[in-house]
Amino acid sequence: MDYTIEQPDIRFKNGAFIRQFKWNTSVIIRTTDVKSGFIVQHIVRNTRDTRNIYADNEDYNHSYWEAWPVQDGRITLDDYGYNDRWTNVPEDWEMRTPEYQRKWLYDVLLERKKSTGIIKIIGQEFWAPHDDELEKIVMTTFKKGIVRWAGELQATREIKDSSRFVPLYEHEFHNSWKLENNEDYINAKRQIDEWRV
Repeated sequence: MDYTIEQPDIRFKNGAFIRQFKWNTSVIIRTTDVKSGFIVQHIVRNTRDTRNIYADNEDYNHSYWEAWPVQDGRITLDDYGYNDRWTNVPEDWEMRTPEYQRKWLYDVLLERKKSTGIIKIIGQEFWAPHDDELEKIVMTTFKKGIVRWAGELQATREIKDSSRFVPLYEHEFHNSWKLENNEDYINAKRQIDEWRV
């Protein structure tokens, strides 16, 4: 079953990426007769590289939970054309000039020169229906602004009773870079040069 409706990924050879998708609410809420509640996602993100650039960088290695309110089968937050976005570009990426975007991509390329790495993100999805004990956990534990990677969503770093949440679905995303030799570096730079915003 397709729990997500994917949009085309943007991937760069320097490891930068943007992945956006919408929740397929009709599939997620099909698990109960209740059409309101929360879609809950547990995110685990890890980054490993040969030079240990990101080993202690929390932006690239973290775990948290987030929740989308659903009313009568529809997500109630404003729709940006996607419901969730996994990325490692600046938050205001779309509002920046093409020159800024390219410079940022070049800076990342230079930072990762002579290294290889992989970014792995795993998302587990859960349904917390209205008037259920799982919804009560979300209502009492999740807060807006408590986890900056969750944006405007209600979120939390940990759930005391997380074992009560039974996953419906798990999806995984990988993006990597290989910039150890000159040829790979030149190819990655060429991709940025030729990229059209």
